[in-house]
Amino acid sequence: MKSKKNKNSKQINLQKYLLKDIPEQILDGIAVATLEGKINYVNSAFAKIHGYLPEELIGKNLSIFHTREQMPEVQAANRKLKDPGEFAGEIRHLRKDGTVFPSLMRNSLLRDENGTPVGMMAAKCSESRWEN
Repeated sequence: MKSKKNKNSKQINLQKYLLKDIPEQILDGIAVATLEGKINYVNSAFAKIHGYLPEELIGKNLSIFHTREQMPEVQAANRKLKDPGEFAGEIRHLRKDGTVFPSLMRNSLLRDENGTPVGMMAAKCSESRWEN
């Protein structure tokens, strides 16, 4: 009986480890934000792509990654994100050093157990074909 309990405990610990560390081991950038755009989480890849450390981005608005001129395009993508709940396409991003780069994004709404939107997740799949 103790052996089975020990095995279950090891499996639970492994699952917790994997769920916690998978986002950090993924090469693509991942960001999670509120519906208003306040950043709750970024993995190291997302932060590094933009020239930041993850802790520099928590609490900031996603607009930090875009110039004023890019915002109409970003707002159009966000409208698509909210209905039907996903967006895939190229969006130009702004690095901390001021350089702009195109990236292929795949974004989705995060929903609670009732299906109500509670946030959004952005996955930066790759820099686009126009990147130098």
